[in-house]
Amino acid sequence: MFIVSEQKESDIKEEVSGNPSKENAGESLLTKSTKETITDEETQQIQQGDAAQLQRLRQELGIEESDVASLRNELREIFTPDFNIAGHGTTLGSADQILQEGILTGSKDSWDTSMIPIDLSDKSLRMILNWPHKKAKTIIVVMVPPMPDDMKNQGMGVERYVNSIFQEVTIEERGYHGFTVPPKYLRGYINVETKKFIPNALFDPEIPQPQKQVSHLEFIEKKITDKPVEVPVPQAQGDISKEEDVW
Repeated sequence: MFIVSEQKESDIKEEVSGNPSKENAGESLLTKSTKETITDEETQQIQQGDAAQLQRLRQELGIEESDVASLRNELREIFTPDFNIAGHGTTLGSADQILQEGILTGSKDSWDTSMIPIDLSDKSLRMILNWPHKKAKTIIVVMVPPMPDDMKNQGMGVERYVNSIFQEVTIEERGYHGFTVPPKYLRGYINVETKKFIPNALFDPEIPQPQKQVSHLEFIEKKITDKPVEVPVPQAQGDISKEEDVW
């Protein structure tokens, strides 16, 4: 998982620069720095130690700088600027079917749970190559057009905007009822093994239209106004010429 990898990198940096048990220089340079100024030569030793440890970590993960550069070149023209972009890990055998049917999920608020935001940064590309969920080797790319200015001016949040792409769906033959990210928002998928991108012919994104949020007061008022009002029918008792109607 890439997040764990980041923690490992930070641990390595701390280990190289601050662990007195390391005998590369005979004394912890970080400890020494609290006593006196570190020389340029000592700073260089720290940097070289960090670089060596980080390189060993990348080799353990099987991620080379050339892999990152290759994937960036492949995706550079795919990742449209300003689009909201996220990845969904799956298997290669399921990828084509997902592009045809969409990503199925149990909730309509799943942008941050079913998918992970991705971009062309080194950090994000390494995550794609070492996907956090089940080390997936196929990453579906979801792309949503940027939010229009009029929606921004209305104070709409990005989370509500992107979550509005989910549509309710029922697949009777599977006995499934839930939500889906329609194929029109699926740009294609990344084959992690080959560092190649396979486009989706059904990709045709449009500006999602979030439903108007109803405040608690509006909800109560709507319930009151929608409820039928029962008007009692007057019932006459006795001689109607002498007695009043009883309601």
